Amino acid sequence: MARIVIRNEDQLNEALDRAIHLAGSAKGGDEERELSAINAAVELYEQSLAVTAASGRSERKTKDDVPSGTGSE
Repeated sequence: MARIVIRNEDQLNEALDRAIHLAGSAKGGDEERELSAINAAVELYEQSLAVTAASGRSERKTKDDVPSGTGSE
C-alpha cells in the first residue's frame, strides 16, 4: 500500500470519509492497514497545521511594533 499524504481540507475530508467506511473492518486485513495509514496521515496533517499556526503567531506584531499617538508627530 502506498503512503497516504493529506495536503488540504478536501483530501482530509476524503480520508475521513474513507476511514468511516473502513471502521469495523476485520482485524489484520488490508482494510485495517489502510485505516492505520489514514490515521497516520491525518495526524501528520494536523501537526502541520499546528506548526503553521504557531509560526504565524511568532510573526505577528508585538505591542512595541504598533505605532502610538495620533499620527501627527
